[in-house]
Amino acid sequence: MDWLSIPQAAKKVKKSKQAIYMRLKKLTQQERKKLAGHLDETGVLRLSDKGLQILFGQSTEVNQPGKHSQDEIVGELRIRLVEKDDEVKRLDGFVSNLLTQLDDERKLRLEEQRHWSEERNRTDTIIMKLTNDVGHLQKRLEYRIVTEREILNKPPAPVKPWNPPERVDPFVGESWFHRIFVSLFYPERLRSGTN
Repeated sequence: MDWLSIPQAAKKVKKSKQAIYMRLKKLTQQERKKLAGHLDETGVLRLSDKGLQILFGQSTEVNQPGKHSQDEIVGELRIRLVEKDDEVKRLDGFVSNLLTQLDDERKLRLEEQRHWSEERNRTDTIIMKLTNDVGHLQKRLEYRIVTEREILNKPPAPVKPWNPPERVDPFVGESWFHRIFVSLFYPERLRSGTN
């Protein structure tokens, strides 16, 4: 197995050294597993030809005619297709997860909007009731003020002083005997004026 240093690998794939270092830095766990036997990290970083192909997802010798057979190219393309299919599935799952979150967020917003709409309607109803009550109370106060003014502005009615009724002698037209008898035995008749 031929090992290439990073500068040699950069010349072979016609990329800069920084591009290769960045690509190595951004490797996922799955890509690291694929590169397990093709990346030498002891001391100086080195890559094998196969590791370079895995790293950049392309054959480094595709441009050289006659080096690969048609079956190898088809196999390489199938591998890339499977890798891209896995990436599409991963992204599809990510997008479906985002869509689910967006849908949940939309439902939450709609619920909040409905709640605030109910609150606004309730507040408007309270304001309308208070407005009507204030108008009604204002009319009652105005009526009361007008009534009090009318009462206060009227001259007082003349007051007749109370006089006790005139006492009538209960024994008018009675005999003297009867008068003495009543005064001795029934004196209360003298007070009430009744016979």
